[in-house]
Amino acid sequence: MHARDAAAGGAADPFETLLGSAGIANKFFETCWEKRPCVFRRGCPSGTSLDTVWTKSRILSVLKSHAVPPLHNANICKYVNQKRVAADVNGDKPLDPGLVAALFDTGYTLQFFQPQRFSDGLHQFTAALERRFGTLSGMSSYTTPAGAQGLAPHHDDVEVFVLQTEGRKTWKLWPGLQELPETASPDIPRAALPELTASVTLSPGDVLYIPRGGLHEAVALQGCQSTHVTMSVYQKHNLKALVTTALSLAVDAAFATNIEFRRGLPLTVHQKLGSFVPVGASADLVSWRAGYLQHVQTLVASLGSYVTEASLDQAADGMAVDYCMHRIPPPETQLPPAAPPASSLSPMYSA
Repeated sequence: MHARDAAAGGAADPFETLLGSAGIANKFFETCWEKRPCVFRRGCPSGTSLDTVWTKSRILSVLKSHAVPPLHNANICKYVNQKRVAADVNGDKPLDPGLVAALFDTGYTLQFFQPQRFSDGLHQFTAALERRFGTLSGMSSYTTPAGAQGLAPHHDDVEVFVLQTEGRKTWKLWPGLQELPETASPDIPRAALPELTASVTLSPGDVLYIPRGGLHEAVALQGCQSTHVTMSVYQKHNLKALVTTALSLAVDAAFATNIEFRRGLPLTVHQKLGSFVPVGASADLVSWRAGYLQHVQTLVASLGSYVTEASLDQAADGMAVDYCMHRIPPPETQLPPAAPPASSLSPMYSA
């Protein structure tokens, strides 16, 4: 098992601590959630709470004490002259902390995936987000040299909470190209960016919320290396996910009770439907396609009556099973005491 740093904080709800207070957290859902970026200036003194639990020195210490290959664990890159440059590191061999430090000195950012594996404090934040939102939570950290930038402007497919843990970093924010998208964007060329919405600088303890789809980039201040942790929720956790399963169940129910759903497709249907059908199709074929489309639309419209509370419950159950199966286990500090060895148990319990 990994050695972890001691849990910090002690607040009853780490999510409320993240934003500042219970009142601020409640107002956040009213005014910011899925609507607009928000900044929370927590003003925590240096060295307290979770603000210094994950820094460059802490990361290098983890790399020294654990074999961490970059594949699935880290990404080392920099963004220079509007191009992303990836470091040439072997994906199978453990990351050499000396090499990481040398790359850092030449402007590379270290993106570290799932740092909560090595920090109880961050682990508690992840668990708190999963409890509050009822969905899986992800986490990555970004350590960037002074004056440098790791990633191009882009948007994410998740709701993001950025916790600045070391140094200072300036974030530029733009309106999204699509509101609440389901997929993350590629790198966005500057010529395609809309008008800048805001520019904010985070100091240790500050938190920035970015709704999914919000375009952003971040640059460390000159003379000040930076580390921040991004915590994310609500990946593909939308009405589409629920309705997709519920409609599949509705189609099964309609098939069982409505003969029209059980009828075979028209003869030689592949000659009547498909992208190959020419623009200059015969009038008879055009008429047939229009009639068949109307027939299918009528049947699809009838599926609403097959969506029931039971089908919604079943769809939600499937999402809940996935959530429970993939949640991270609790931090070691929150586990119950280990059971005594079998030899110390009474005979009736040591079968």
